[in-house]
Amino acid sequence: MIRHAALSALTCWALTPSPAHAGELGGASGGVWGDLAVGFGSGGRPYAPGIGWTLGIGGFVGRHDDAFAIGRRWGVGLRVRQDIEPQPARHTLRTAVGLEVQRALDLLVATIHLGGYVGPWLVTTWDDGATVPAGVTARLRGGATWRVHRFVGLHATLDAGIDLDARSPVTVAPAVGLQVGIAWARPTRGDSGASGRR
Repeated sequence: MIRHAALSALTCWALTPSPAHAGELGGASGGVWGDLAVGFGSGGRPYAPGIGWTLGIGGFVGRHDDAFAIGRRWGVGLRVRQDIEPQPARHTLRTAVGLEVQRALDLLVATIHLGGYVGPWLVTTWDDGATVPAGVTARLRGGATWRVHRFVGLHATLDAGIDLDARSPVTVAPAVGLQVGIAWARPTRGDSGASGRR
């Protein structure tokens, strides 16, 4: 009960703007973010597990105290994901490219992020190298980063959603991914707020 209440309070705090406390979190800032990870992925038609990698890069705006690494930010960027899926008859490479929106909460040495992305996905067969549009993927994405440097950290994420396959017959399949890698976020402009340093 207490754990669920704490989790709910943290989620509300991350998603609810609070202008009255803006000064406590430092000044408005903006910058760039990115992540690169590898791991497990599954989806598509026929539904099959695989291994792959994902890369995200974009920009963010928010309020942040650089001295204590505490703050909240909204990010928008591009997400690319590829999964190699061994099939009984042939191997396939699934490529998804999507627009991602995320909300990040910096807490001292850790960052928690929630968001999602949507975009088209393609299928490439290794036998003949042919690439064909397959449909649309939509996924929710969440995870955490443990910072080992001021701007860089170890990163773990879980994403889950659906793959809509527009090829005949039209199908919808679940899609899941679990990845580990590195992530970074670097302020490039803004008021340093309480810290006075960047």
